[in-house]
Amino acid sequence: MIFAVLDGTPTDLDVTRTASQIGRHSKLRVVLLYVIEIGRDRPVDQEIAEKTLEGEEVLSNMEKLAKNFKVKTAGQLLQARSRGSAVVAHCKDEEADMIVVASPGSTRFGEFSLGESLEYILSNATCKVVTCRSSISI
Repeated sequence: MIFAVLDGTPTDLDVTRTASQIGRHSKLRVVLLYVIEIGRDRPVDQEIAEKTLEGEEVLSNMEKLAKNFKVKTAGQLLQARSRGSAVVAHCKDEEADMIVVASPGSTRFGEFSLGESLEYILSNATCKVVTCRSSISI
């Protein structure tokens, strides 16, 4: 199973395409995963309607794109305090073969930075991780 980690940005297209192409060639199911980060000021299981709708819309759009690659897909929404740790824990529980995630390619204090979530995923994942760096500047 391949988990494509989505975040509602234009790089979701690259992540979905990459995961779908790998899934088609390896005959693995592609799970589109959208994590809603919940701040510490709220209970982690409290639903935030607007964020849930946003996540469902992203999943729906990317499921349509993945269908073009003729792969089996499923969409999943998670709520968590931290995106990176939620992805790693969920993928470990589900015995993922691979995680496909966007590399933001941003800078922090003038230095290139992978971002906290991606660094956590790369450091702690128990499966293969493929990063997609989009040519789109975010």
